[in-house]
Amino acid sequence: MKHCSTGLVVCACLLVGSSSVLAQTQRDLDSHEHGASKVNVVIDKQKLFVEFQSPWMNLIGFEHAPSTEEQQTQLDDAIVLLKHPERLYEINPESKCQIESVQVSDSHEEHEEHEEHEEHEEHEEHEEHEEHEEHEEHEEHEEHEEASSHSEVFAEYVYSCDTAGELSSITMSLTDQWPGIVDIDVQVAGPSGQTAFEITGKSSVIDLSSVK
Repeated sequence: MKHCSTGLVVCACLLVGSSSVLAQTQRDLDSHEHGASKVNVVIDKQKLFVEFQSPWMNLIGFEHAPSTEEQQTQLDDAIVLLKHPERLYEINPESKCQIESVQVSDSHEEHEEHEEHEEHEEHEEHEEHEEHEEHEEHEEHEEHEEASSHSEVFAEYVYSCDTAGELSSITMSLTDQWPGIVDIDVQVAGPSGQTAFEITGKSSVIDLSSVK
């Protein structure tokens, strides 16, 4: 199965041939709730795919773009940690899984790139449409504020497992690293089907046995 840039939901639909649980995943991915995070897991032959999504509030205590040096450091530290899956996930050693790739997407960065592009366009048209631009700039500013107040992080991990048949569990340390995560909505898909459940409190183990 090719890893999908649009996320594991589509990939898992292709893998298991059923969309009932995964359709709910897509609806869940569109929601934004402080304290709640999401983890999607897909097993495909020798590959293990893990996707993590969370509002930045759960990880660093704020969602707006960093406005102080301390906030920038908090954001940078969180991104560094997200790029080291060995500190966040422990896969049962019998499966002999090794990380192949890591991708972390920060909606703060996407928002800043969007702003820079629009500022360039506004400068070119300023003399001709000054009053119109002022009105648009006000609306865009409000839209940007709303977007930045709901910023999220997405992290995707791809593992190669020499003995994938021995895959049985993933133990997560997400709530240990970030106490702001109160619950985790988990979706798991594999050759034998799919399942969905919620992890709360100190529980941190994803059981893979039912979908292998």
